[in-house]
This record gives sequence, structure tokens and C-alpha cells, in this order.
Amino acid sequence: MMNRIRKWLLALLLSSPIIIFNLAYLFNHGPNLIPTGFIQYDNVTYAGNAIQYNWLEHHGISYANRLNDSHVYDQIYFNPQLLLLAFLNRIGLAPGYALMLLNFLSSVLFFRVAIGIYEHAKQTNQFRILNIILFSWGGGLLCLSGYFLFLIGLVSNDLWSALFVLDPAHGWWGLNAGRSLFFSLEAWYHMLFFATILSVLKKRWVIAAMLLLLLSFSHPFTGIELLLILFTWVIIEFSMSRSSIPGYFSLAVMGILGWHIWYYLVYLNKFPEHHSVFQQYSLNWKYRFYHFIPAYILTALLTLLAIKIEGLKNYFSRPANRLFICWAIVAFTLANHELFIKPMQPLHFTRGYIWAALFFGGLPGLHYLWTTFYIKKSGLVVILLISLVFLSDNLLWILKNTRRVNEPTSVTLITPEQKQILEFLSVNAKFNDMIVGSDEVIPYLASIYTKSSIWFSHPYNTPNYETKRKAYDAFIQSGQTAENTPWYTSKCFFIVEKTNQQQVDRFAGDKSSRLVFETSNYAVYLRLPISFIAESSQ
Repeated sequence: MMNRIRKWLLALLLSSPIIIFNLAYLFNHGPNLIPTGFIQYDNVTYAGNAIQYNWLEHHGISYANRLNDSHVYDQIYFNPQLLLLAFLNRIGLAPGYALMLLNFLSSVLFFRVAIGIYEHAKQTNQFRILNIILFSWGGGLLCLSGYFLFLIGLVSNDLWSALFVLDPAHGWWGLNAGRSLFFSLEAWYHMLFFATILSVLKKRWVIAAMLLLLLSFSHPFTGIELLLILFTWVIIEFSMSRSSIPGYFSLAVMGILGWHIWYYLVYLNKFPEHHSVFQQYSLNWKYRFYHFIPAYILTALLTLLAIKIEGLKNYFSRPANRLFICWAIVAFTLANHELFIKPMQPLHFTRGYIWAALFFGGLPGLHYLWTTFYIKKSGLVVILLISLVFLSDNLLWILKNTRRVNEPTSVTLITPEQKQILEFLSVNAKFNDMIVGSDEVIPYLASIYTKSSIWFSHPYNTPNYETKRKAYDAFIQSGQTAENTPWYTSKCFFIVEKTNQQQVDRFAGDKSSRLVFETSNYAVYLRLPISFIAESSQ
């Protein structure tokens, strides 16, 4: 009993960087900025989809894309984690803070599961705590490589930017396990992914299959990644005639894999609005050798060392090692799938999964390294230095991203003016109304503050984004409104940025619009449906 409690306390302690990060976000920012609870841009999409469950107009357990241009579209999506978000909203937590709480709780569960995998894979209790810390918050040589490029003058950025010049999206793509937990709902996906792996290692096949199905419902990319890992591993185990895998689990993996492919690639794409989003997201967001070599070099070298000291045959005689190596190879192939097929966000398959598999596969090498240095006179100093190098990527990244004092306004931190506009819309914009504007913050956050439809906001999650953007630009330039837009049948609230003279001029001369609210930098114009205006003029 005490041992279990200690493991949960360790998992909580390992989650402390997330607490520190969130506290810095909430309190360490400019004096005129207001935290929304959304620490990352994509967070708003998940919260907007979840909040539909608390509407009186919503029915069933599925939902529609919150960024559609009306409420007439079918509810074709289901993600179980959004039900949890909706529950947290219902008991009083604001959407952004509900997502922060769910992410933190999922992180604690993830670390507890990761401890379980470590306990299964380790060969000795020596250096246990140190190794678990290194797994949780270790990385590679990305920051040190960036610093070297800065020193020799190949990078002209400031030092903090130079440190992350080789880390995709300045580290937000998460090439190691701990870093990924900060991004959107990745902590939930990681918890399910690793819990499935642990269940497989412990031969709890029914639980593993249930978790695998839950992950499939939760996320298309992480779901297909684990499904293909387990599918490949099952084939290898059977081909080696060493398999103790029950037939029903193999059938479950194949069945869920078939369902996953049909649902995400066939069924959803029958709906034009989803097909548009699918195409918009099928981007070649890839990483190159100069990204992944410094990211994975430490764990890859540990794995090679483990194979060398144990011998190829002895190393692969262990079922866990075979799973870890299969996991690493399949995940690496998916993260570089643009080499074989049309790319669909290759970076979505990184998220620390490759790094984690190599770490677990390299545990014998890590133990050999520690025992070799430990018996030497200055061994503890060397172990400390190696550990600091291992942790450097995440320590520096967290330090950089807790320094938010000079951060500009965005969906993460908004101005009092933007808050005023959103509060006005929350009272006055109704279910069948439309919110239109080119501001990158207000229309997107309006999907949380109102039940109204949003003409366009998130450039990838908004169906037919480019078409809608062009329609808006055409209206601003000439006053023309395409007859096939919902503007003809919806009451529209236009968010006008006063710094944009073209927008100001358009509404100053638009007799069909009237000013209903304004602040120093924004104006809100109400434009009634074209059909209503036509009837009134007769």
C-alpha cells in the first residue's frame, strides 16, 4: 500500500513543472493582459467543441465542428475527453481553466503509468528515481546544438531564440515525452497510449483493447500510430513463433484498426465540410535530420549501447525490448511518412513517442553508463553533468516560456478591450446569429463566449477557410455579398478593427449596418439579413 502511495506522490512531483508553467502563465505577464486559460492556440477549438454539450439546443453524445458557418451541419464527431471538459464546464470552470485542469490530471496519470512501464522494463532498482526523472523531463541536444550555431555565427537570432532554432515550432511540437504534455490535449492522448503499452506488457489484454479503442475515439493521429505499432508487433511476434498473444487481442487490434481507417478516412470525408478541413490539415509539416538527430541522439545511443553490451540475441529475447524497438521504428516511419505517401502532418506522429520508445529500449545502456561512472572517483559529478545535459532541453524551454512579460496579445492573453467585445457578444449574439471579422482573436474566442456561428477563424479547423476569407475580403473591398453565404439569412455581428481604414470606410458607408458597440480600437456593427432588409424596404 505504501509503495503505491509513493508512486502516486512521485507522479505528482513529476507533474510540478506543469504547475510551475501554468502559474507563470497566470501571473507572470504584462499588466494589461488577461489570461484566458488557453496556453496554446489550438486549445480554443477543443473547448469550443466541448461546450456544445452544455447547450439546450444540443442533443446526443456526438458534436459538430464549432467553426462551421451554421448549426445545420450533422453531428459527426465524438471524442470522449470532450465529455469530461463539458462536465468541468458544467460544474463552473471556465473552458480554458477546465482544459488546464484536465491536462494536469491527465499528466499525473501519464507519469504514474510511465513509472509502471519503467518498473516493468528495468532490471535493477539502482538509480531508479534518477532514471524516472530523466524519462519524464529528459530530451536531447537541441538547445546545445542551437547554442553552438549561435556561437559560431550561423544563427543571428537572440540567444533565447537560437537555443530552439532546431526545435520545430520553437519546441511546441514536443520531440520528447515531457514537453508534449503542454500541447493541447496531448497529456490525455499520452496517458491512454502509455496505459495501453503498460497493459500489453502486463498481458492484460482486455484492458489493453479497451484503452486502444478509447484512444482511437480520442485522436486520429495518436490512435493510428499506436494501432500500427501494435499491428506490426503482433505480426512480428507471430512470425517469430514466440507469441503468447491471445487470438482475440490480435483480432481486436485488426478490428479497431479497420474501424479507425474507415471512420477517419472514409466516413468523415463523405461530409464536404470535414473534407475541407481534412485537406487543409494535410500539410507537409515535417522535420529534417537536423531536427531529429539532436532530438533523439541521446536515447538512440543508449539503445545501441544496450544492444552492444547485452548482445543482439539476448537483447531481443526479451518481449519488452521487441515491443520498444517495434514502437520506435513504426513511430519514426510515421513521423517521416512524406517519404512514401502524401504527407498529412508528419510532425503529429512525433510528440515524444519515438524518444520514449528509445529511452525504454535503452535502459540497460543507461544502467551500464551509471554503474561505470559510479565506481569512479569523480563519478557522481559526471553523472550530474550528464543528467543536466539530458534535462537541458526541457529546463531551458520551460524557463523561456515562463517569461511571458513581453508576450503580445493572442488567444492566450487578451486585452481588456477584447474582453469587453467578447462580453458584449456573449449577451447579444444569439444561437442562429453570425460573427464575422478578420481579427485573429475575437471571432475565434467567440466560439467559447457565444453560441453563434463563426464565419472564419482558425485557418485549418474552419471549413473552406480560403473561400470564406475571400468572401469577407470581397465584401470589405466592394460591399458585395455572395448569395450563397449564410449572411443572407443570418443576423451578422461584424468586428471592425479601427486601425484598418478599409474596414472602417466600408461600414461608415454601409446603410444596412449600424454601430452597436465600440471601444478605442474596435467597433461592432450589426447587419440584418438581406431578406429582412428587402422586406422592410417594401
